[in-house]
Amino acid sequence: MAEADLVVRHQYETAVNNHHPMEPHAVVCWWGGRQSRGAHFDPGHLRHPRHDRARLPNAGIGHRVISRFLGGGFGCKGQLWWPWMFWAMLASRKTGRPVRLELTRAQMFTLVGRRQETVQDLGLGFSVDGRLTGIEHHALAQTSTHAEYSDSTAVYSRFLYACPNVTTTHRLIRTNEPQPVPMRAPGTAPGTFALESAFDEAAERLGIDPVELRMRNLPIMIRNRVARGAATACLSAIALVPNGSAGRSGRSRVPPPTDAGWSVGAWQARFIRQYAKPARSVSNWQ
Repeated sequence: MAEADLVVRHQYETAVNNHHPMEPHAVVCWWGGRQSRGAHFDPGHLRHPRHDRARLPNAGIGHRVISRFLGGGFGCKGQLWWPWMFWAMLASRKTGRPVRLELTRAQMFTLVGRRQETVQDLGLGFSVDGRLTGIEHHALAQTSTHAEYSDSTAVYSRFLYACPNVTTTHRLIRTNEPQPVPMRAPGTAPGTFALESAFDEAAERLGIDPVELRMRNLPIMIRNRVARGAATACLSAIALVPNGSAGRSGRSRVPPPTDAGWSVGAWQARFIRQYAKPARSVSNWQ
C-alpha cells in the first residue's frame, strides 16, 4: 500500500438479515408410515446415520422423506431446521400418530438462522493508471455462543481481480444472538458490496470509467476469455457493458452522492460463487 498512488480505505458494515420466506417452516411426520413430509433443502440429510444419536436406529432404512416444494428457503430450511424435524419424528414415534409441526413467524427470528452481521475493513491500492497494487480485506462477523459459522466474506477479494499483493482475514465474535447460517449469496453479498463500493470510489478519484477500471484489473485468464468473446455468465454484465450499455456519452458513470449521502443510478457488478473454510479465530464477547 505504501507504493500505491491512490489508496481507498474504508470500513463497511452490513446488517443482520433474518430469514422470513412467505411459507413458514412446517413438517408432518408419521413414524408408523415411515414418512416425513415438509419443506427442506436436502432431504437426504434426514436419512443420515446421525439419526442414531437421537435413538432412531435405522431411521434412514425405508423412511421416506418427501419435500416436493421448498417454499423460498434461501438457506433457512437447512441445518437449523433439521433438529425441529427430528423432534416431530420423536413425537410421532412416542404417540404412534402423525405429528404436524409448524413454526410461528415470531419463532423464525430465532430458530432457523440468519445472515450474520459483518464489519469489514477494506483497503485498495492503485497505480496512477488504475492497476491494483494491493488489497487488504479484513472481515469481522457475528456467530453464536454455542457454534461457529463464517461466510466467505473476504474470499472474493483474493481472486475476483488481478493483484500482486492480497491479504484477507476472517474473524468471528461470539454474541448472545441466534446462530447465523447461509443466506442467498452467502458471503458474496456482503463481501462484494465492500469491494465494489471501493472500486466505484477509486474510479471516481482516478477519473477512469468504472467499467474500464474493472476491465483493466481482470485476471489474465478471464481477460483472454473476454477478448475471445467467451465470457461466462458471471462475467456477462461487465463484458457487455462497454459494447452498448454505457449510455450516449460512451462512458458509464457512478452518480455522485446527494446531500443525504445517497447515490441513485445504475452500477455494474460481478458474481462468482465460492466456498471457504470457517474462520479460525473466535473472540468471546457477552
